[in-house]
Amino acid sequence: MNRLTHQASARCRLGPGVAATAAAAGVMLWPIAARADAGVPMLGLVWPAAWALFIPIVLVETFIARRLLALPWAQCAKLTLLANAWSTLVGIPLTWLALFLIEVVGGLSVSLFEVESASAWLFLSPLFAAWLGPGARPWHVYAAAAWLCIPFMGVSMRVERWSAQKMVAPGPAKRWARLANLATYVPIFAALVFMAVVLLAAARLE
Repeated sequence: MNRLTHQASARCRLGPGVAATAAAAGVMLWPIAARADAGVPMLGLVWPAAWALFIPIVLVETFIARRLLALPWAQCAKLTLLANAWSTLVGIPLTWLALFLIEVVGGLSVSLFEVESASAWLFLSPLFAAWLGPGARPWHVYAAAAWLCIPFMGVSMRVERWSAQKMVAPGPAKRWARLANLATYVPIFAALVFMAVVLLAAARLE
């Protein structure tokens, strides 16, 4: 009886995450199929990139877990693998979906206009970073991806802390999740900003 209750509880916890992932994927793909000039849904770029970086990130965060939590290497690897699986599989698409809904409500009117000034675009880009409008330039994509790193990192810290608390105390779990995500997201953010600046400078020279 307890086993059945545990399985049912696990399905209930997993259900909303799977539904959110499916909803985000559906929202992303539907307009692309409907029209060719639908713009750039950033989930289609950042989510595959997150999976491509999954193993290197797990390795870095496992090392940090080993230093902070004093667990055996196998336990650190398990903790990090499970935490990152949750944050990548559920956290990223769920966060993107929330940002997309904010864009629809508050930023859609802005995205309908062509913003020529780079400074104005950077100022307004948080409103439509989830889904770039038609005619997005390469530097727009990198800048939007950099902006998305900020909410993704915040959500990842919370999701990974929640996952890690199944194996360690809340305090160490929170400290590990914060430091591990800073160690991985900050270099990614810096690289994206660098690429956006380089491409912007190249575009101005054309």
